[in-house]
Amino acid sequence: MSSKRLLDAKSGKNIVITGIVKTTEREKYLYYSKYPCMVSWSIVAVIRKEDRNKFTSNGKFSLYTNLNNTNNIFSYMKGIYYGKLLNIIKETNSKNHGVAAFDTIDQINLLLHNRIDFFFADPLVAYYTHQDDIKKSNIEFIECLELPVTPIYRYYATPKTKWGGVMIRKIDAILEGMICSGRLETLVKNWTPDNFKNKLEKAYQNDIRDKVLCD
Repeated sequence: MSSKRLLDAKSGKNIVITGIVKTTEREKYLYYSKYPCMVSWSIVAVIRKEDRNKFTSNGKFSLYTNLNNTNNIFSYMKGIYYGKLLNIIKETNSKNHGVAAFDTIDQINLLLHNRIDFFFADPLVAYYTHQDDIKKSNIEFIECLELPVTPIYRYYATPKTKWGGVMIRKIDAILEGMICSGRLETLVKNWTPDNFKNKLEKAYQNDIRDKVLCD
């Protein structure tokens, strides 16, 4: 999220922000959409499918085990908020075998060309792999043992002005229509790795679909 866009909204400019996470501080100057427009996830490990048995145990990726192995090389992107993962990295022997990447596509290419062994990402990176059959068939998203996968809801937001109030009501009406027609669910499924779709279905049902009264 661009800090400039937040400052613009805070100053009352006519602006719509897409995919923003709710916080108490932001609610002081933003109207949020009634329903989420996007479902993302907590950080997961991204590996080559052929390495599944090498890096996982009982279907999960142990951060401590794999980061403490100095033979493993991983990638990270500067400026990305990795939350609790940063603390775990500091506790392991991984400080000197991390490779900085420019963007998600760069990370995927480093992985597929065996330049790194794994990287960490929000599973929205699945959006990039689903558009490419080679990437989709060779990359796997694995839940981290120490960081269970949880949904993160993202919203539209407008400034707390007269214009913003009118606009957010229009956005709510559009989102409600998308939820009732099933279009929003189709979109968020496209952003979700196949092995997390059961989690998505449960979260979507409880936190989004059940909140809307459809005809």
